[in-house]
Amino acid sequence: MRDLYGELKLTVSASESEIKKRLPYVLSKSVRRDIEYILLNPNRRLVYDRNWKLMNIIGELRGSLRLTKSDYWGEEENIAYLSLPDQYPPLLDQLKILPSS
Repeated sequence: MRDLYGELKLTVSASESEIKKRLPYVLSKSVRRDIEYILLNPNRRLVYDRNWKLMNIIGELRGSLRLTKSDYWGEEENIAYLSLPDQYPPLLDQLKILPSS
């Protein structure tokens, strides 16, 4: 997933006017088009921000669990299996995206 805020050298809390000010400094036309399409539309930006946060949490989980193909992933009779460490990190709690009912 492309870091659109990183391309602008802004944070997630940047306002629409800050995004518009930084847009001319983006060299790639395709990145500029993506930024305009996603970050300048409130609904698309909301979805992008939520997905970006989720992808970062997943990345942190993978790193803290040391989930690399060679360490924890294997095949047994063509069936993939996963061997996790004994302790799960507190990041698993952050995966609760939907409000509890």
